[in-house]
Amino acid sequence: MRKIGTGEEMEKKRKRSVLIISIFILTILVLGTVGYAFTYSPGFSSSSNTNSNQPPVNGITNLGNQFAVSFEGQTFLLSNSPESLKEITVEGSFSLDDYVETSYYVDAENDIMAGEILSVLGLYSREIQPACYGPCEEDLPEKDCSEKMLVIRDRVENKVYKEDNCVFIEGDLRAADAFIYHLLGM
Repeated sequence: MRKIGTGEEMEKKRKRSVLIISIFILTILVLGTVGYAFTYSPGFSSSSNTNSNQPPVNGITNLGNQFAVSFEGQTFLLSNSPESLKEITVEGSFSLDDYVETSYYVDAENDIMAGEILSVLGLYSREIQPACYGPCEEDLPEKDCSEKMLVIRDRVENKVYKEDNCVFIEGDLRAADAFIYHLLGM
């Protein structure tokens, strides 16, 4: 049973949650930028990275252990190539346009998957808010698929599918990357 708090206590908890999510997203964006800068700095590339000089294929450059994806003047670093994700089921009709200048909720069990997805969507969205898909014990809004929401879950099987206004991304980091490539039309 949840303890009923005063308005001041609830506002304090809400501000704390917003601050934590904001710091997390800012950290992801900063680390992505720093990683990108080091990857492309002259004299900083590793001699064991034999694939880094390959020309881009369909806007994707193989950097050895990451893939630089160029899209509309932005470059995103992903962990997997689109070829390695062919067996992952991606069902539903959605694109990056669905998230441009919109607000949506995120319920994520896996921070690494969420970070990879939000590093892309964060550049295009108006507002991203943490929430719970259904009932929860955290001090977050409880939402369902009547509102736009990403539900990110750790599962054994990798798959991405859409139900009403929710997109479910289940599995591991490969499912997150499959979702991103699908959003970008690749």
